[in-house]
Amino acid sequence: MVLRFLMRYLANNEQVVNKLADSKPIRRAAQFVVYLINRSSISGVPTSPTELGKQWKNLLGRFASNLKEEITDAKEELKKKKFK
Repeated sequence: MVLRFLMRYLANNEQVVNKLADSKPIRRAAQFVVYLINRSSISGVPTSPTELGKQWKNLLGRFASNLKEEITDAKEELKKKKFK
């Protein structure tokens, strides 16, 4: 709770955001992200918003199904441990 409040305060503090934006590690990280985006657009990442939306939908669907499977597996494992 306190951490959430602190992070919200820092994120909304304009002076802190400007200092961070001017720092070398943040600028390098931003450059690296732009590099990765440019690099991935060459390798076949969809350029139209509809294709990107479809890929995100598929990705989130797979993530949700994997999460459900892991939760059921964890429940079964807990039941096995409980009966031992």
